Amino acid sequence: MPYGCLLKPDYCTKKYRYFTNFYEEVEYGIKVQELDVVCKIALEEYKTYNNESQLKEWLIKYFDIGYNNLAIFYYDHLDYSVDNDEVVHPHFGNSPIGEFGVCIDRKYYENLIEFDDVFKMLLYERKIYPEKLKEIEEEMQKVAIPIIPIPKID
Repeated sequence: MPYGCLLKPDYCTKKYRYFTNFYEEVEYGIKVQELDVVCKIALEEYKTYNNESQLKEWLIKYFDIGYNNLAIFYYDHLDYSVDNDEVVHPHFGNSPIGEFGVCIDRKYYENLIEFDDVFKMLLYERKIYPEKLKEIEEEMQKVAIPIIPIPKID
């Protein structure tokens, strides 16, 4: 342990944050996996619906899970393969330069992955819940930082 960590523990946790980040990412993997059962139930419901009003109600019912809980799952923990034929398993707790991390068999997240695909397809591709999409877009515009043009120096 570096000498600075003994005298200034706050400095240590900031400078060596990759250790705490690792455990936070692994903890996220555990918490998100707990949603697999709920996602299985949601998928069973989804398969019984056959009209847009039912699908919209489904989106409303499971919006928190699909939008808030799983928003980063696919991009941060699953979408890291460059080979389209490769089976991609969730990966959590990557260190800054890849010395360590945890890869968990995809089978433990199957319902979660399928739910995420269905949710995104209904919300973004089929636009079953257009008023929510508009609300999301308006919120994004409020938080988006305007790009200030940099003057050209001659």
